[in-house]
Amino acid sequence: MEEAPFIAFRRPRVDVYELALELVGQVHDIIADAESTRFYLKDRLDRNATQIAMALGHVAEEMPSERWRGYRKTLRIVTDCGTLLEVMARQGCLAIGALARARETVAKLQAEIVPLALWRN
Repeated sequence: MEEAPFIAFRRPRVDVYELALELVGQVHDIIADAESTRFYLKDRLDRNATQIAMALGHVAEEMPSERWRGYRKTLRIVTDCGTLLEVMARQGCLAIGALARARETVAKLQAEIVPLALWRN
């Protein structure tokens, strides 16, 4: 039996759409607990989280050679969402545990989407 000339280790692919749906649930928990946070911040955070999942759903339907554009647009929304979470944390939002989990999810989304947004055919 011949041995392979090298071993390739592949990192398991993370489903970015599932991560986006996880973020939507986490944002829902934050908004439910964040009574002292200003309405417009909660509203924008909720809209951005939902928009991330919707944008990723649309990207899947695009031609493979054009998907990078959709991922770039989505990356901007993910960055906005992360910034809103930072602002809420600085303003003393009481949902600290949920904020930390959502910020981790945003970081994971960014890490997964950046290579997809840079790729071109």
